[in-house]
Amino acid sequence: MATRFTEADFTGDDAVLFIHSICNSSRQAIFYETPRKEIGIDARIELLYKNLEPTGAFANIQSKGGLSYITKTGKYKIRADKKHFETWYCL
Repeated sequence: MATRFTEADFTGDDAVLFIHSICNSSRQAIFYETPRKEIGIDARIELLYKNLEPTGAFANIQSKGGLSYITKTGKYKIRADKKHFETWYCL
């Protein structure tokens, strides 16, 4: 059987597109999708001043999407281990 694109893959793409749309509609950030996601960074966001000049400030984004990240009380919960924090710290 051939490799398949899974429902989880579509959900992940939806999450990235959602963040992209927020950046675009805010007119306060430029969204750069990361072509290689092996270390978990899905995108970078560059913040803009109100006059639309870049601030030079960037944020690395690891998006999470889907109902599995929402608890029964409606809170978002993302599990991360020591390796994740060490990777994020180095970026």
